[in-house]
Amino acid sequence: MMRFFGASEEDEADSITRERYFGMRSAEQPTLLGRVRNAAGMEPTQTEQLVGGLCPALTFKQRLYGFAICFGVGLAISVLSVFSFGKLLNGDPKPFALKYTFGNVLALSSSMFLVGPLRQLRNMTQSTRWIAALIYVLAMVGTFVSCFVLKQNGGALVIILCIAVQFCAMFWYSLSYIPYGRKMFSACLRSAVAE
Repeated sequence: MMRFFGASEEDEADSITRERYFGMRSAEQPTLLGRVRNAAGMEPTQTEQLVGGLCPALTFKQRLYGFAICFGVGLAISVLSVFSFGKLLNGDPKPFALKYTFGNVLALSSSMFLVGPLRQLRNMTQSTRWIAALIYVLAMVGTFVSCFVLKQNGGALVIILCIAVQFCAMFWYSLSYIPYGRKMFSACLRSAVAE
C-alpha cells in the first residue's frame, strides 16, 4: 500500500528500524533544525554540506556492506602487518607501523557507515571515552609523523612507542563500548597483579 509522498510501509519500517538502532533518519524526514532552516529560508553552511555529503542517503543494506567491507579490509591490513614484524625487530619499524596504523584508521572509520561521521565524532567525544579516543587518534598521527619525519635511529624507538600507545588506547577505547567492560578489565587486572 502506498503512503503519503509515495513511501511504502516497508520503507517506513526500514526508516524506523534505522532510526531506532543507529539514530539515522531517512532523506525524506528532515530534522527539526532542517525544517526551521527551510521555513526561514536559511542555507546550510559549507561544513554541514561537506559532512552531509560524506555519507549520502544510503540504504541500510548499503551501510552494512560499507561497514563490513571497510572494517574487514582494515582488520586484514592490521593482521597482515604481523608479516612485517620481523622488520620491526630488525630496526625497520616503518612497514609494520604504516600497515598497522592504516588498518586501524580504516577499522575506526568503518563505523561512520553505520552512524554517520557526526554521530561517530559525538560518540568519540562522550565523557567516558574522549580521553581514550584522543590518545588513540594522536598515537595514530604520531605513528605516521614519526614514520615520515624521524629518519634517525631514535625514530624507530618513537615509532614503537607510538604503536604501543596506539594499541593500548584502542583497547581501552573499545572497552568503553562494552557495558562494564572497563570495570571488568580493571578488576581482572587488579586480581592478577595482587596474586
